[in-house]
Amino acid sequence: MLHVRSTDENLQVVETGFQVRVVRDDTARSPILINEFMANNEGIHLDGDGKAVDWIEIHNTRNETVNLRGYSLTDDSNIPNKWMFPPIHIPAGGYLVVYGGAPVVDGITLSNYQDAGGHFHFNFNLKDSGEFLAIVNPEGHTLESVIEPHYPSQFADISYGVNRNSERNYFIYPSPGKNNGNGYEGILKEPLFSEKRGFYDAPIEVSISTEEEQTSVRYTLDGSRPTVYHGQLYEKPIPITTTTTLRAMAFREGWRSSKVMTHSYVFVNDVARQPANPSGWPDNWGANSEVNRNDGSRNGIVPADYEMDPRVVENTLPGYGIRDALLDIPSVSIVMSQDDFIRPGSGIYAMPQTRIEKPCSIEYLLPDGSSGFQENCKIEVHGNSSRRPWRMQKHSLRITFTSDQGAARLNYPLFPESPVSNFNKLVLRACFTDSWGLVSWGSSRYRPNDSQYIRDVWMKKSLQAMGQTSSHGNFVHLYVNGLYFGLHNLTERLEDDFFSNHLGGDEQDWEINEDFSSPGRRWSQMMQIDASTPEGFAEIQSFVDMENFADYMLLHFYADSEDWPHHNGYAAANTNSGDGRFRFFVWDQEIVLDKFTWNRYDRSEGVGALFQKLRRNSAFRLLFADQAHKHLSPGGALSLNQSQQRYLNLANQIDKAIVAESARWGDTQASTPYGNRVKQPNPLTNVNHDHYPPAPNAPDIFFTREDSWIAERDNILNHYLPTLHDPNSRFAILSELRIEGLYPHAPAPEFSINPGHIVSGTPIELQSKGGIIYYTLDGTDPRQEERILQTILLNDGAAASAIIPENAAFKRDWIKPAFSEGRGWKRGFTGIGYETSPSDYKGFIGLNVAEMRNLNSSVYIRVSFSVANEMKLDDVMELRLDMRYDDGFIAYLNGNRVAQANAPVISPDWNSTARTTNPDSAASIFQSFDITSYKHLLVKGKNLLAIHGLNGSINSSDLLITPRLVASSPDNSRQNTNAMEYTGAIALSQSALLKARTLHKGEWSALNEAYYILESPAAHENLVISEIMYHPSDSEILEFVELLNISDQTLSLSGVHFNSGVEFEFEQGATLPPGMRTLIARSASELTTTVSGINIAGEFQNGTRLANNGEVVELVALDGSMIQILNYDDKSPWPIKADGKGP
Repeated sequence: MLHVRSTDENLQVVETGFQVRVVRDDTARSPILINEFMANNEGIHLDGDGKAVDWIEIHNTRNETVNLRGYSLTDDSNIPNKWMFPPIHIPAGGYLVVYGGAPVVDGITLSNYQDAGGHFHFNFNLKDSGEFLAIVNPEGHTLESVIEPHYPSQFADISYGVNRNSERNYFIYPSPGKNNGNGYEGILKEPLFSEKRGFYDAPIEVSISTEEEQTSVRYTLDGSRPTVYHGQLYEKPIPITTTTTLRAMAFREGWRSSKVMTHSYVFVNDVARQPANPSGWPDNWGANSEVNRNDGSRNGIVPADYEMDPRVVENTLPGYGIRDALLDIPSVSIVMSQDDFIRPGSGIYAMPQTRIEKPCSIEYLLPDGSSGFQENCKIEVHGNSSRRPWRMQKHSLRITFTSDQGAARLNYPLFPESPVSNFNKLVLRACFTDSWGLVSWGSSRYRPNDSQYIRDVWMKKSLQAMGQTSSHGNFVHLYVNGLYFGLHNLTERLEDDFFSNHLGGDEQDWEINEDFSSPGRRWSQMMQIDASTPEGFAEIQSFVDMENFADYMLLHFYADSEDWPHHNGYAAANTNSGDGRFRFFVWDQEIVLDKFTWNRYDRSEGVGALFQKLRRNSAFRLLFADQAHKHLSPGGALSLNQSQQRYLNLANQIDKAIVAESARWGDTQASTPYGNRVKQPNPLTNVNHDHYPPAPNAPDIFFTREDSWIAERDNILNHYLPTLHDPNSRFAILSELRIEGLYPHAPAPEFSINPGHIVSGTPIELQSKGGIIYYTLDGTDPRQEERILQTILLNDGAAASAIIPENAAFKRDWIKPAFSEGRGWKRGFTGIGYETSPSDYKGFIGLNVAEMRNLNSSVYIRVSFSVANEMKLDDVMELRLDMRYDDGFIAYLNGNRVAQANAPVISPDWNSTARTTNPDSAASIFQSFDITSYKHLLVKGKNLLAIHGLNGSINSSDLLITPRLVASSPDNSRQNTNAMEYTGAIALSQSALLKARTLHKGEWSALNEAYYILESPAAHENLVISEIMYHPSDSEILEFVELLNISDQTLSLSGVHFNSGVEFEFEQGATLPPGMRTLIARSASELTTTVSGINIAGEFQNGTRLANNGEVVELVALDGSMIQILNYDDKSPWPIKADGKGP
């Protein structure tokens, strides 16, 4: 009899008796045996649903089949039948693998769940810290297989079980469903270092120790990984007198060797003296074919570059020395085999265009001495064009965390402003075209003289400021094996884990269009929708987050993004557990805020194709205008002040660090013989010239903070950004948007009081520079849903004339309205053509030109039409040319070419032929051509549509040309029935969302809106976190956070949000009466099912949840002030019952 004592939920000692068949756990063989299990699965083995969960392997040790009916599996001696096996048979000597992670439905963990692979799932989770585990027979009192009092600590992706000698072992290579091999008695922990990693000025001695006995330690100083046979045997403290990378591993016979532990000790004063030929580093970085074509000597060798330029080091301003620069921001230290990094012919930096990964260590070093992190991972060169040594001497690097090197994910709060603290991939961006590491110089794109290192980051921060999700990043200094490699931007990589972490769902739920070049099924479906109609626009809104898309496009237009929209961006949609709408994300935007004429309004490649599709719809254009007004108005994310401040904040982050970068890479142009030489602006002070700012120190160019970086920083702050907001400049963003039809001419209303808290009765005045102002206070749009009015300017069957030209005598005159037709022109009605077969086009032809067959494949057509004087041409939002055509055409409106199909590539001639045929089935149906950009060609009164008809061959059996011209205008005569015309100041007696538009000459302005709050604002004096359920005993889906109003007044919760722990933000208008409570739950439906009579404000957002082992929860007010910081834990003094043991 085995007596097991335990503590129940009431903290009472309970003793339970079991009959036990096993005498010695490590050798005994019961009929069914827990043969192997994994309690910390980070992805090495997946269940039938593709998820990494706990698993247990059961082995039938008998020579006959075993029926598991009635047997149970438990991790709690007080609950022998915690999970009952289904009536399943294990054949003689066979295995059964069951999995944890059973789904939770209606607050209850399923006990009979089978995944897509047919595997059964038990209803509890294994603890990697160790716990009781047993199989109990059908009587419920006999332990058939038991690990007690608990199994030892478990490690990521390493299983534990019985080896061939019936001994308990750890298995580095798990074998679920198969016989186990030999494993390890234990897993050695990493060696301990007496001195922490970081920055030093004076020599130190480092002692190395281990927690386990009978171990030996070997260490290296050259970046290589120690082994039993490689590295120095540790015997005494190691003297460290200069920058050093120390790596150590512990070894013991029969045990798994420890992971390699790495400590970098950086002596910053020595970094300033980094030589051109450091010991142990190669004198070149291999050969490259592009370099061979451009280096003059044609030896193709990429020269090594290591030196800290003494011209910079020795000429710094006070407070801006190299030491100041290196200690102003965090540092990343990469330590790895020197050959793997930079050996010519095999190292990743010497073969940057070859996509290979190598193992390494990464350390995050904070200059204030606080703890960063160290993890083993993989590294590779990152990027596309920047990989090419002929383009870039300094390369970006990608870090991947993987369980075969260290942790499967980095778990560290790397970006303080981000709610995400675990990462699978990071990128050390070298900033390519916005850096001094550029080799090849080009007057348009590749100009190190205007490099800032912050343009891409400014774009990402701007998208965040617009209220959209974007990747986070930190500026860091990079060291590789102790050698300084310059300034980098450490940032999140946009992959499925990023979208899952930030926006919710599982990683496999996301469809990602990477670089706008990998469209998936849902993207392809979306692009088939005709969004020009109200019905199509309604449909496509289920595919696109319209406000996100408008913000994304506006930002790129605003910044004059050059290398876009054909690529350099991402779109992603959660097509499984989310709303299926694509969101858009900034990536690789270094060529921005650089040249005013780099606008991409009309581009249709990449994401541009979606924009061109949507801009045809007036509802989208107005939505776009609303977002533009929101962000460009004073206080908006893209207002002049906010844009400048954001840029200056980023510049200040590297204001000192850029000095070290200047010393390391500022002379790249001069040190690479195959690089193009920098050209100078003329005159040198011309800030709008492509070559500005002038390169300093010519002809032996090296770029510095004072001569180059500050000059361009100030140019952007004081010239470029102000120009974008200058109403007198043709480059002003609003001027450009109006020209493109993306922003109305009608002026938006202005409010006399900024949004926020106001006193009841305070008068709010509205004003506009023209038109009538309509407003609402109920949150609805003053403008009613738009109705489209269509005017057919030229219909099928219109009067027409045509001629088959015999030579080039007509030149281009025939396409002009004033042309006199004269003799030879035939008159009739559209369509124009001929048909030799009995059917096909016979019913479409109103002007027969059969004489052209075997004579000419071209026909000239003129169709006059009139525009009524009462028509408002300024209101035309779409001009569409519908054509039936066989086989091709070129259309001219009032003498200007506006559309074509199957036309010659070069200028057409009098006898031109269509480039290809248009099948009869397609030719007999009108096909639409958007000619809205030519609507300005229309005039009131007489107009001319001239068409050069093209046949596929001179002897074709048929021809058809039938035009129809349609103008669409909005019916702006209606406003929302709830909208009020503004006639005087508005006085509010309760909180309200004020929305207003101006209706001016039949055109609605962009929307202006403001939320005015009359209740007391939530603050730390009146609102508290009163209760938290972070680890429910029944189901983790029952987590919640409770807030309590401790004041005697109703509180406004508008904008109150959680800054860490979970994600949630209260909507506008949310209030909480005095003394009342409200909950934010992980699942509102499950919690209300379990607990009645509770007030739930909403659910945790983006898939976030409370950590079972404790974390920090921050509650923040609308104005950004801290309401409360709650630091809970699963250890004393935090109550034990709160950690999954309470009701």
